[in-house]
Amino acid sequence: MPTRGPHRPTGEALGALVLVVCLGMLACTPKIPNKVTQDEYDVYREWLKDYFANKAPEQLYLDDQTFVFDPLSVSGYGCGDSMHKNDHIPWSLIKALHALGNADYELDVSPGSMQLPWTYKILNPRQFPNPSPGLHIIGFSRAAFSRDGQRGLFAFSDSCAAGLCGVGGAVLAVRHGGSWKFDRLKSCTWVN
Repeated sequence: MPTRGPHRPTGEALGALVLVVCLGMLACTPKIPNKVTQDEYDVYREWLKDYFANKAPEQLYLDDQTFVFDPLSVSGYGCGDSMHKNDHIPWSLIKALHALGNADYELDVSPGSMQLPWTYKILNPRQFPNPSPGLHIIGFSRAAFSRDGQRGLFAFSDSCAAGLCGVGGAVLAVRHGGSWKFDRLKSCTWVN
């Protein structure tokens, strides 16, 4: 009785296998919904508490619209490769933010939604606050989350005037038990 050698896939079978792997990889990239989620609000709130943990803000304004943060954009921040290589940020989170394109989203930063321990105002771009010591104008990008919801990637900006000064950058949020811990990524920061 003849023996068979090892099974070798035909060109068609090999092509189908490649297609299944590629589609599987796309399914691993979580898509960011068209509306800001409660998880995003939770991360923004907890990040603000962490950011101002040592000193309460004297004058705090929150932007009620997200800003575009595309880590793969050549004309924008373009720090996706560095975040992946240096900070070990998964491509799925980077690609999810890239997939949003050039879109801003409305944020509900009302006191009932944000539940912050300090008073603050909602930024009105038509009545921009005058520069002064202790002024913080905080803005957020959308946040991308891992499938298990344990890691998130977003960016923040902290301006002290109409784009004349301030800092910003990408942040990795990692859930430990019921709370979030934050790591500001050195590979993706900026100073105004």
